[in-house]
Amino acid sequence: MKRYSVLCVLILGLMQLSNSLVAQQNTSDSLALDMQGSINLLLQQNPDIKVANQALMQNEYERKSARGLYMPQVGLSATFGIQNQPATLDLSPIGDALSGIYSLSAAQTQLIGNLHGITNTEAYTLLLNKTMEGIAEIKAAEWEKTLVEDKLGNVSANLTWPIFTGGKIYAANSAAKAKENENKEKVRMVSNSQITSLVQRYYGLILAVEVANVRMQVSQGMLEHLNNARKMEKNGLSPEAERLHAEVAYAEAQRELKKAQKDVELMQTALKSVLNVNQPVKPTTQLFISENILTLDDYIVRAKQQNPVFGQLDQKKIQADQAIRKERSAYLPDVAIMGSYELYGYQMPEFMPEWYVGVGLKVNIFDGLAKNNKVQAAKVQRSQVETYQEKAQLDITTGITKVYQQMLQAKEQYESSLVSLKFAQEYVRVRQKAFNEGFATSTEVVDANMNLSKVKVEQLKAMYDFDVALASLLELTGDSQSFTQYSLASN
Repeated sequence: MKRYSVLCVLILGLMQLSNSLVAQQNTSDSLALDMQGSINLLLQQNPDIKVANQALMQNEYERKSARGLYMPQVGLSATFGIQNQPATLDLSPIGDALSGIYSLSAAQTQLIGNLHGITNTEAYTLLLNKTMEGIAEIKAAEWEKTLVEDKLGNVSANLTWPIFTGGKIYAANSAAKAKENENKEKVRMVSNSQITSLVQRYYGLILAVEVANVRMQVSQGMLEHLNNARKMEKNGLSPEAERLHAEVAYAEAQRELKKAQKDVELMQTALKSVLNVNQPVKPTTQLFISENILTLDDYIVRAKQQNPVFGQLDQKKIQADQAIRKERSAYLPDVAIMGSYELYGYQMPEFMPEWYVGVGLKVNIFDGLAKNNKVQAAKVQRSQVETYQEKAQLDITTGITKVYQQMLQAKEQYESSLVSLKFAQEYVRVRQKAFNEGFATSTEVVDANMNLSKVKVEQLKAMYDFDVALASLLELTGDSQSFTQYSLASN
């Protein structure tokens, strides 16, 4: 009765573990995603890809900003100032001189009138009156003029339009466009890298679930073997040691099953992290081995054409060329159209113009050889880019060769496991039958089951290694999004 109770507890525990494992993969709020759907979701929600796209958006605005250098710059300016005293012009000496002339003229008129006795005539009266009026006006006139008040200000509209800069504006626009293109390649690079991470975690979850299933099958087999050992011990067909060995094997199988369950939870968390989702993910694409792989040379050629690292370096070379052009433009003059129009003036001098327009030129004659050194520095920068290109080509070719060999090795291990699996399955059947008939020990049955589980796990691991190596290979060739084509062709 005691053994029956223990057996019931063990069976119930196994059922709970099985239900827990299944529940993790079949919850009502889980996301059922195939590999292509996972890639689509990754490209939309992955934080690293979002950051890369935001940097690209920033470069787009910077490129549009650079185009504004071709346009005229129009702005408003306002000034207000106070000086210690107004600027004046004193003309009183001229007034005094004129007053003296008019007074002399009046005296002469009176003298002539008296000499000739014409003081009562109309002409004499009119001339004398006009002379006196002139004297009065001169004395009443303001002979001290204020040229500039002590407080003054104005508001004006100003225009500056570069019409020749020696190539600076063109270089700035070309460099901004190249920077934007460089970041487009960076977005591709980040996306490809994250797709590789997705493959590792997506198929890592599938591997963990399949391994857990294998562990569950082993545990069930060990439980069945334990029951047979108990029956045979009860009937006197096998010693107690065989039953004890079966119990130890079953307990070990339980520990392996729990460990596999933890691995499933860990990979589920990792997959949700890379996809930036909260719901559990249920993969619907299976592990695979593809027969459609190309030759090593084909992948190397594709990498030279598509790898985003080469694309970024090409754009950096363009930026370096434009930097050389920009520095050389310093030898040429800058020419611009300039103008200003006064919108409002406060106590501004009347002789100041209301508007002006003109052309300005600026050229730096000598700057201590700074221009020449900057040109040489830009040339060195371009040489650095060329050196990086050579190194990148060597590194990527080496990386492709390494990953390609790993992929072929995983494929060979999978093919080898097919034969081993058939043998292991048959060996378990034979050992179990021999044990039931009393011709084999519990140890032999346990070893046969362990070997079968080992072969199954190795086969799954070989498929996983192949898929991850393929994803890494496609990342190096710059074509990660074609991964699903290989998986679809294999399923």
